[in-house]
Amino acid sequence: MKPTLSEKRKEFEQDLCSYLLVVSPSPDRCPAACEFSGNALLPVGYVPFAEIRMKPAFEATVVRWIRNICRLHAPFTLEMNNYTVRPPSNICIQLLETGSLSRLSSHLGVLDSFLAASGCPPVVILKRPVMVIAEHTMTSSFFETALDFSQRDCTGSIPVDHVRLVRLGIAGAMEVADSFVLSAAVVNDHAA
Repeated sequence: MKPTLSEKRKEFEQDLCSYLLVVSPSPDRCPAACEFSGNALLPVGYVPFAEIRMKPAFEATVVRWIRNICRLHAPFTLEMNNYTVRPPSNICIQLLETGSLSRLSSHLGVLDSFLAASGCPPVVILKRPVMVIAEHTMTSSFFETALDFSQRDCTGSIPVDHVRLVRLGIAGAMEVADSFVLSAAVVNDHAA
């Protein structure tokens, strides 16, 4: 018996890998507000701004597209606003969007068109990105930690000069698939 269209689609989607596009400051340039000494299982201090699902065979092509997009964008800063808690176990910093991250995200339409033509789901642009500073904190101490962070001052800016394509693995494992330098000649945050 011939498989139905929905069965073919389900089989196709099982072969897709999940990726995040993230920006993050260099560890030596991360403000003190980003420091966390709790029991975190994953590297922290990153801002996911797009989710991508694609076949692993497309990764090399997607890397080339992202590299070209990043060459059009200058480094920028993100302003920290305040701490937020994402139960059950994440502590984040809310960011004030200066427009730079939105402009970078808007150029992913080309990538979205390529993936759609290949039968992949659309690129998901996250509307309100946050900087994750503590992931998978121990649940018993999560509320104590959240209370501690809610009483801290959270001001400053985060310099961003890299974009990373992160491959999501089993049980939330993260692996950097590639890293891209924001390198446009214009270093003004308000450049078009």
